[in-house]
Amino acid sequence: ILNNILFAGSVRHEDLIFYYNAADLLVVPSYYESFGLVALESLACGTPVIATRVGAMDSIIQNGKSGEILDSPDPREIAAAIEQVLSQQRKSPYSPSEIRETIRTYNWSNIASAVAKEYSSAMQTHNNKAPRTKSDLKGSYDSVC
Repeated sequence: ILNNILFAGSVRHEDLIFYYNAADLLVVPSYYESFGLVALESLACGTPVIATRVGAMDSIIQNGKSGEILDSPDPREIAAAIEQVLSQQRKSPYSPSEIRETIRTYNWSNIASAVAKEYSSAMQTHNNKAPRTKSDLKGSYDSVC
């Protein structure tokens, strides 16, 4: 089995698609992820992902449909999940197109729209709380000036 595992080390970003597409699955046994871009990229290639419950993995991965979410990076739990996904792949393979469909909301158009909406909301909140006149500022800064 060890001959079937490749620890490639650092891979150029433009070559990642070849690795994701050649893989049977991606395992992300992290203790911490700020978001989980590597999982999202793998899923975009139609490759199932096994990952620990960190960052946005709960939002990105759908148990049984696009991979498996683990509660901890315990090696036994990871090994069991790998066996489960590979066994499932032999019986009834995960559909790459269904895996890709699970993350369709993460396209750049939707992300840009969500970011713009957050900025707009933050600006609206700020504008509602901002002082309007010089006299509004005076009381706030008397002790500083």
